[in-house]
Amino acid sequence: MIMERNTNIFSCEPIEGGFSYSITSRLGNILHYAEKLFGERNKDYTLLGVELIDRDYPQIWFPCNCGNIVIQITIDCLNDMDEAIFQVAHECVHCLCPTIGKHATILEEGLATWFSVHYTRLHNINKKPQTQNYQDACCLVSQLLEYDLGLIKKARKQSPNISDITIGLLMNICPNINPYLANELTKPFEYNR
Repeated sequence: MIMERNTNIFSCEPIEGGFSYSITSRLGNILHYAEKLFGERNKDYTLLGVELIDRDYPQIWFPCNCGNIVIQITIDCLNDMDEAIFQVAHECVHCLCPTIGKHATILEEGLATWFSVHYTRLHNINKKPQTQNYQDACCLVSQLLEYDLGLIKKARKQSPNISDITIGLLMNICPNINPYLANELTKPFEYNR
């Protein structure tokens, strides 16, 4: 009798030189790349890993409010590694400077969305945000990063929390930025879930 393997995003199997990637092992690569582009994460928090949640959207969770973070992705990702990578990449940006109970700006949500699209494309995965508010935020961030891909990393040296980055800071780092764009990016993000 041949047993069929139960492969899901948490499964891995021995391969030459180690093991195949699960979403947990991919998390390390995703986070490393996010830090390379946008600056180091706040190491006061411990990223415990990835779990599934029966909700319509992924999020980060702070179990026990003791400095731990868990990335929660939607349950439909269980057997869809591409979607899992897309969602984890988005949430990794929020893990760079986690805040409890603080509302994200268009800049932070747009950057998270831009990164998830960018990262998945690098790995030949074609994913896009499904809702207009995330698409719009991503478009604004794309315009910003055309000025300087290293802009967020530079800004986070002065203001580590992405949602605390101000119009003045953006304009100070890169005076050529369209002031309207800088103003739009620093507004609160409207979730409309």
